[in-house]
Amino acid sequence: MDEKEERLYKTAFKTFEEIQKRQTIKDVILYHYTSAAGLLNIVESGRFWATHYKFLNDPQEITYSIDLIAKVFKENLEKFNIPHEYEFELIPEYLKGYISQHYDFYITGFSSSDDILSQWRAYGDNGDGYSIGIRLSNIQCLDEELPFGSKGEQSERFCVVKLIYDPEEQKKTIIDTLTIILKNFNDIDVDESDKMKFCRILFSYILEILSILFKNQSFKEEAEWRFVGYRQAESNTTKIKYRNARHDIIPYIELDFSGEPEGPMPICSIRCGPKQNLGKSRIVLERLLRSKGYKEMPEILESSIPYA
Repeated sequence: MDEKEERLYKTAFKTFEEIQKRQTIKDVILYHYTSAAGLLNIVESGRFWATHYKFLNDPQEITYSIDLIAKVFKENLEKFNIPHEYEFELIPEYLKGYISQHYDFYITGFSSSDDILSQWRAYGDNGDGYSIGIRLSNIQCLDEELPFGSKGEQSERFCVVKLIYDPEEQKKTIIDTLTIILKNFNDIDVDESDKMKFCRILFSYILEILSILFKNQSFKEEAEWRFVGYRQAESNTTKIKYRNARHDIIPYIELDFSGEPEGPMPICSIRCGPKQNLGKSRIVLERLLRSKGYKEMPEILESSIPYA
């Protein structure tokens, strides 16, 4: 990525931050559903695994977003008075092949609710797992000035996004993004002869980011938030790890959720799945957490869902 393209990417991310700052993480607690093995690994390592977006459970997620963006683009190009020679209506289709060339996205999912039957079935070991509550404001690596961005190098950071399910809100977000990005583009020092090329690159970057923000409204019950790790494709690949799952080799990265320096992850609650024995689970969980340095014990809760 050359110097001009790097400036364009930073402008794209500035646009994304302007959109995301409408939300707040103050007092937000998010919940991650996992198995007993997953819980043990998370507590012991202080890290969550974020999976490459191409290996998510629903491979249609990115396609859904790009198709929606394409539709909104075509409906609003005249409104924004974008020259036809820029061929912006072709960008979403072009993006399907382009999206992974410059940046990779790694995603781990959370929910704003810790006791949903569909989540237990899909991610909580069919009711035999746990949901882990994390208070966002206690995660040390989140930048205080940019609450939806992490500290660290621009080439390797993560952000927190609340998914949008409502189609009308999705369309509004796309239109608002178009408005902001056109305003920001005027602040970039680009030769007139390169303007069309770099304007398309800028829109491609922002579409990469928007493509992880939307989900079909049929999944609304999940109330999903995502921690999204984003890396330049050519950046240090030694931090990318691999695991096997069924017939695939899955790339993932680890997101550090440490609390205070040298302290444990800021877990505020653990809810046992509807098939778990609360009495037995409480004893072993409290012993595990004490052994990992937890002085204030997270709340250990029972599922309210009757499920056998």
